[in-house]
Amino acid sequence: MTFQRPLVALALAMALLTPTPALAWADHDLLTREILRPVTWLNAYRNIKVTKWTYENVDKGLNPDFKPLYIDKLVGESTNAREILIRYVDEPDWGMDEKLEVSPLQTLAGGSKGYRHQCYHFLRGALEVGEAPKRAKANYELARIAFRKHDPYWGFRYLARSIHYLEDMGQPYHTNPMRLSYIWDAKFNLQGLTTLASNVHYHYEAFVSHHLRKQAGKGKGKWIGAIQDAEPGDVFDPEVAASALADFSHENSAKLIEACDRFWPKRVKSTKELRSVRPADLEPVEPPPSYADIDQITALQLHVTSKMVRGLLSMAKRDVLVVPLSDEEE
Repeated sequence: MTFQRPLVALALAMALLTPTPALAWADHDLLTREILRPVTWLNAYRNIKVTKWTYENVDKGLNPDFKPLYIDKLVGESTNAREILIRYVDEPDWGMDEKLEVSPLQTLAGGSKGYRHQCYHFLRGALEVGEAPKRAKANYELARIAFRKHDPYWGFRYLARSIHYLEDMGQPYHTNPMRLSYIWDAKFNLQGLTTLASNVHYHYEAFVSHHLRKQAGKGKGKWIGAIQDAEPGDVFDPEVAASALADFSHENSAKLIEACDRFWPKRVKSTKELRSVRPADLEPVEPPPSYADIDQITALQLHVTSKMVRGLLSMAKRDVLVVPLSDEEE
């Protein structure tokens, strides 16, 4: 027993120091499009004029090199709320959270971007790493400011950012980076551990993206059904909602990671190099039994993520979208 304690301490230290990938769902736009499909009240918000970004004084703490892009309509043109939410839900992955010093703990999440897009609980909750829930709320409050300034374009664009961080918390790998056994698999080598964790993380993202896109193309499927069947959750605070979703994802993460570990071929679980995703990895000729577990857990995660996002939008509808046009910014 005496020699095991130093090993456990070293294992925990290496786990905490392992940089991990910062992406969550590989296709936030696809996921969001499916979540929004039955939200018909958004259709009332049409002919929204695209406006310049004028929030430098309140939207602080961004990568100094980041400048908002206009990937669809240009300033002065018109768009609608649904398209704003879908096209810009990926914006937090476009560099705004990189090259920052946001926390002394950010190296534990792979840098400032990882820290802002993840929320890990280590040592039974004694140590929390990541601020995705806080980012969900911060961008929601920026949406409130924009709507009060009679700027619905940036109001919905900030809501899209808030949705992004909330959706991040529905991805189990963003609440639990790996199995403790990976430390032994990597032979206590930090680089090998990082490579292994990255390989299984990215392959899961690719797996979900591939199968969700196929189901969306058909307009049906277990995951699409799970998303569509979600009633809006009771959301009254974006940060609380994101934290609750993170806790839910964390509870399911161990079982998902273990199932993925049994699903991927040995090639994927390399500690030597990052592995590219092959079609056979995503659709093996004879899927192992663990496929059923991955399928079931992912469906549940997508269902609850959809529930929370719809709850956030319902909150926005009764909260920030009902501000009278005569109101002034506080």
